[in-house]
Amino acid sequence: MKKYLSRGFTLIELLVVIAIIGILAGIILTSLGTARMKAKDARVIASVNQIRNIAEMNYTSAYGDFTASSDYTALNTDIGLQGGALTTAGTNSTAACLITTGACSGYRSYATLPTNPANAWCVDSSSNSTQVIVTSLPTTFPLKCK
Repeated sequence: MKKYLSRGFTLIELLVVIAIIGILAGIILTSLGTARMKAKDARVIASVNQIRNIAEMNYTSAYGDFTASSDYTALNTDIGLQGGALTTAGTNSTAACLITTGACSGYRSYATLPTNPANAWCVDSSSNSTQVIVTSLPTTFPLKCK
C-alpha cells in the first residue's frame, strides 16, 4: 500500500483559523468604535478651548461679539460635525457676548459631548474649564461653568 504525504491544511483547519480571525476582527472593530467616539469628545473639547482663546484674544476692556469671527464659525461647524452642540452666552445678553448696553464683563461657552449629550465641556471668563452636566449649569447671571 502506498502512503500519501499530506502537503497542506485540511478544510477544518482552515475554517478554524478563519473563524478565529473573524472573532478577533470583531473585537478590534468594536473597540475602535469606542476609541472613535472618545476622539470626537477630545476634538469637541479642543474646539471649545480654542473658543476661549478667541474670546480672550478679543478682550480689550470688555468682551466684544467674538461669535462674529470666522474662527468661531469654523469651530462651531466642526463641533456640529463631531456630534456636539455649542452654546455661548455673555453676562449682559442671553444670546452671546454682545455689547449692546453696557460692557460685557464675561462669557460662558459650552458644547455637548458626542458620547453623552447630557454632559458638556464648559469654559468661561473666570478661567474655568471643566466637564459639566448641562442641566446643572446656572441660567441666571453671572453665567459661569460652576
